[in-house]
Amino acid sequence: MIIFRNHIKIIDIDLVTRRMKLIAHRLNKKRAAGHKLLKELRMNFALFIKATRGI
Repeated sequence: MIIFRNHIKIIDIDLVTRRMKLIAHRLNKKRAAGHKLLKELRMNFALFIKATRGI
């Protein structure tokens, strides 16, 4: 799994940024669910940092 993660790292970063943009877009649409989405965004960003730290 770790070896795989190193191989797919570049794609992972792309995927996370796309997901972040999607969440940000959804956040602008629905302000009521903003807090939950912000929490999700923070979690995704933490995962993104964890994935890129190995570079």
